[in-house]
Amino acid sequence: MYKIRGILVFSIGVLLVIWTTSAAMAATPLGTDFTYQGQLKSAGVALTDTVDFEFTLWDEAGSGSPPAGGMQIGNPFAVDDLEVVDGLFTVQLDFGATGFNGEARWLQIAVRPHDPTDTQPLTTLAPRQSLTAAPHALLAAGPWTITGNDLSYTAGNVAIGAGTPGGSRLRVWNLDAGDGLDVLAANQGQRAIIATAAGATGIGIFAAADHASGVAVYGRGQGGNAVGALGVGDGALGAGRRAVYGQATAPDDWAGYFGGRAYFDGRVGIGVTDPQHMLHIDGPNNISLVYAENNWITIRGIHQASGTFPGVHGETVSGRGVSGVATAPTGTNYGVYGSTSSPSGYGGFFIGRGYFSERVGLGSLDPTYRLDLPNIADNGIGRGRANRWDTYSSIRWKENVCPIGDARGKLLRLTGVEFDWKPESGGSHDIGFVAEDVGKVLPEAVRVVDPKTGHLGVSYPSLIPLLVEATKELRRTIEQKDLEIAALRSEHAEMTARLERVEKLLTANPHIQETTK
Repeated sequence: MYKIRGILVFSIGVLLVIWTTSAAMAATPLGTDFTYQGQLKSAGVALTDTVDFEFTLWDEAGSGSPPAGGMQIGNPFAVDDLEVVDGLFTVQLDFGATGFNGEARWLQIAVRPHDPTDTQPLTTLAPRQSLTAAPHALLAAGPWTITGNDLSYTAGNVAIGAGTPGGSRLRVWNLDAGDGLDVLAANQGQRAIIATAAGATGIGIFAAADHASGVAVYGRGQGGNAVGALGVGDGALGAGRRAVYGQATAPDDWAGYFGGRAYFDGRVGIGVTDPQHMLHIDGPNNISLVYAENNWITIRGIHQASGTFPGVHGETVSGRGVSGVATAPTGTNYGVYGSTSSPSGYGGFFIGRGYFSERVGLGSLDPTYRLDLPNIADNGIGRGRANRWDTYSSIRWKENVCPIGDARGKLLRLTGVEFDWKPESGGSHDIGFVAEDVGKVLPEAVRVVDPKTGHLGVSYPSLIPLLVEATKELRRTIEQKDLEIAALRSEHAEMTARLERVEKLLTANPHIQETTK
């Protein structure tokens, strides 16, 4: 079932031509055609199709479906193969000069899907559509006053497209497609619309958007330096003048909404009426003052001059001056990233303590330990330096404590070597141990330092207790040998003394020598 709703449309330009030519007797006559816009629905749904129409003019509304009663005026007006989109269509109708005589008229419409053979019957729609009094303006200028080429009306208010003008001097409604009012000022420096509110609380221009996605005021500058909307606050009229003022009364509304770039040549204050910075924000404590989101650099600060001034500065009384968080649960990301292009610069510079809850790599992107340096022997890249390193070693953290057994034997089985580091590790000459060999003797001093490759490392500080105990064992051996040597020396001294006594006895008693011989 088809249903239709229509609006008869006459442009202001047509009316002006009619009345001007009526008064001035212009040579170009006005035609009898007029524009009709309608909306066609099928089963309650706006139709999109190609349709054949037949329009007839009647002097009564009639009744029933199809409508009956009244007299048809003039001949039917057929329009074939007319495109209807979302139910909307526009046609030019012409019932001749006798179609309108000042009395009421109704438009009857019959339709069918486009039939190239022109044999299918048409469906007559009900009810007939009442035509407004607008066409009768073709007959006379009425209360309008024509002065030369100027036209004026002072008898009351005017409505175009609306039932009544209400309290407005001019009310323009367009309930279908198209603009409500189109104004052009072509000359340079001219204003297309001038609106002045002389009252104390008057509003020069008031615009409202009643639809959820509507726009109350839309300004567009199409030239190189054109301005879409310009507001000027004249300080001479009083302090605190606002060139542009926007106010949102609902929590989800916008006092100002910009779909492109915005330029301000002075300071901007958000929540503060006297901004001290180019962008000065003061807001409540439970929301972020600045929130930015995109797929590249979200916020960028650049300090162009040399010196110690920061590109981005964060300051807080007792919280975090600068906070960075990388939220992706996988992959390589950075909560805070700093870099420098100068070889003497610093990618990160901290005055005060620094805290890291996880592993830290110095020259290593995949640290295995809490503090990890790369395996590079030259240029100090893989080395650390300090006045002293303190290692956790309290008895409170240990159990099953016992002396190192056979420390000297283990030490003797270790082999110190000279070697050259491979080029990827610096290529320099060095001395030390081979971790695989040390692990056979002292596995406690060997660790897997690269889980990906299984490469081993030696904890050289772990060799110190072995050296101490081996030295002590050697000391005990030396002390034992010293005792043995002392005993031998005592025995030797005693034997020497006895020998001396014997020699003296022999010297004193020659007959003992003879007897001995």
